[in-house]
Amino acid sequence: MAEIRYQGRTYKVGDDPRHEDVVLPDWFPASVHASWRESAEQWGPSRAYGRVYRNQGEGLLVLVSCARHSDAQRWLHVSVSRRDKKLPTWEQMSQVKRVFIGDERTAYQVMPPKSKWVNIHPACLHLWCCVDLDSYLPDFTAGGETI
Repeated sequence: MAEIRYQGRTYKVGDDPRHEDVVLPDWFPASVHASWRESAEQWGPSRAYGRVYRNQGEGLLVLVSCARHSDAQRWLHVSVSRRDKKLPTWEQMSQVKRVFIGDERTAYQVMPPKSKWVNIHPACLHLWCCVDLDSYLPDFTAGGETI
């Protein structure tokens, strides 16, 4: 079972033997906008697997990690929380997606069944991006201009 240590606490990642930490994708930005500062805190086994960023102006904390999951695909996981303990806004989540995933990659927010819901931080939202496939879901626009 993988474990991640953050701010003095240890979190279990899961016991699925197919789960494996992998290095961040080569398209992950080496540097980000000056309003974001990479923290010296370690998230995951090393900086190659995960990083911590803070945006003081927005009061945001972003944890980024990458792992191969049970579908055999590599997934980038971006965790977003605010210093004031409120949920990140749509605009803040859009900014985080743009900075850490990119405008032209698909990102997902997952709403699992209640029985699989994990709530370590009550005001934290997550984005997931499949590294190996451009889009994992069908085109829900059905050729139109709305979703």
